[in-house]
Amino acid sequence: MTRDVLECERLHKSFGGVQAVGDVNLKIQENQVCALIGPNGAGKSTLVGLVCGRFEPDAGRIVFDGQDITTLPAHARIRLGIAYTFQITSIFADLPVCENVALAARRALATTGLPRRTYTRARAVRHRVAASLEQVGLSDLGAHRAGDLAYGHQRLLEVAMGLAQAPRLFIMDEPTQGLALQEIENFKTLLAELAGSTTILLIEHNMDVVMGTAHRVAVLDAGSLIAQGTPEEVRADRRVQAAYLGTSTEQVLK
Repeated sequence: MTRDVLECERLHKSFGGVQAVGDVNLKIQENQVCALIGPNGAGKSTLVGLVCGRFEPDAGRIVFDGQDITTLPAHARIRLGIAYTFQITSIFADLPVCENVALAARRALATTGLPRRTYTRARAVRHRVAASLEQVGLSDLGAHRAGDLAYGHQRLLEVAMGLAQAPRLFIMDEPTQGLALQEIENFKTLLAELAGSTTILLIEHNMDVVMGTAHRVAVLDAGSLIAQGTPEEVRADRRVQAAYLGTSTEQVLK
């Protein structure tokens, strides 16, 4: 039986009296790709911030892997298995690509019980670095300075850093932004592969990526969850059509 990895119950969050998220209920099942979409200002970043621990909800509850994490700080959620790539790329520009990934791997392995400063720990880090870079297609760039990478490759490096943490829930915020067309196609293939080993919450404006990779789609508008279901169900929902720039699904959600 498929289990829920993440459950958000009646989440509310306001800033200065302005509601950013209101009464949101969302469940994401294990090994699914769930896409979160909506117009600019719909509340997507706030909802993700609540899940990651950057914000604390004014009301409601967040359950991850059966544990109530509503008041846990962000670093504690990372230890539990939540990884997050930022909408604005966040890498260590002066370090080599491989060392960026190694830092993420070491942080994750520090909680696994492997002895520190041992051959076993070092070998595990090397394995995670190599596997993560290979998954995103950056194996040949491991020795390059991260800041010298093209912007699209920096986005992929951040994904590799998340993968190195072996997350139970991987939240990706606009991961295809800045990628070339072939890189986007490769990324769609990567998402399909990752769904076999982790759960993904995908915030994405590229509807080709959303409709081609997501098992479930959740739609926010003005802080409210107005629809959720399969890509086909969401594509046919008139509330979604109205919210998405007032345009037909053939033009926007194709």
